Amino acid sequence: TLGNEPPRFNIRDMSREEARQAFDEMVSWGQVLIIEGATEGVALEGYSCERLAKEFPEARMRREYDMVQNPDDENRQTLGDMSWTSAKVSGFEAAERLQQDPE
Repeated sequence: TLGNEPPRFNIRDMSREEARQAFDEMVSWGQVLIIEGATEGVALEGYSCERLAKEFPEARMRREYDMVQNPDDENRQTLGDMSWTSAKVSGFEAAERLQQDPE
């Protein structure tokens, strides 16, 4: 449902193979998915969207599925404008895609 938080997928206590199998299953649903624990043990461990925005305020990124406002896929969103960390924005053809969902 539009506006609800996506399902969470926690890989912290899984083996690499278990995580891969679970990921393959969940990604086949064709929905947004939040993966928890994906950065444990690597350089980005502990980073959040808010931390990235504070540490790299001038950096730019591209908002995905925004073909109407950004047809050339330019990196327009500055990380320092923290509105992106909580904004709920419908993607390209969102209304049509929602009608295709069985739920």
